[in-house]
Amino acid sequence: MINNACFWRADSIATLDAASLDRHYGVNARAPILLSVEFVRRFAEKGARRIILMTSGQMLGPMPGSIAYAASKAALDAFTITFADEVGR
Repeated sequence: MINNACFWRADSIATLDAASLDRHYGVNARAPILLSVEFVRRFAEKGARRIILMTSGQMLGPMPGSIAYAASKAALDAFTITFADEVGR
């Protein structure tokens, strides 16, 4: 399964609000996490274990004007590390 969800809207300290965070986390972190967990629940016993989670360059350096986006994709990075350890062989 390839998880390639993405939502991006420019934001900064001046414009960041709860709605922007919720939208970014909902699309970029929550949805791929829930989809990945459900994929494993349904298909792991049948041998389907490969999941690709698309993140971004947020871990390589700052992403000015993309606070909510960078934070949501970083959350997906952290999930991927733990999830792979938990379900990987």
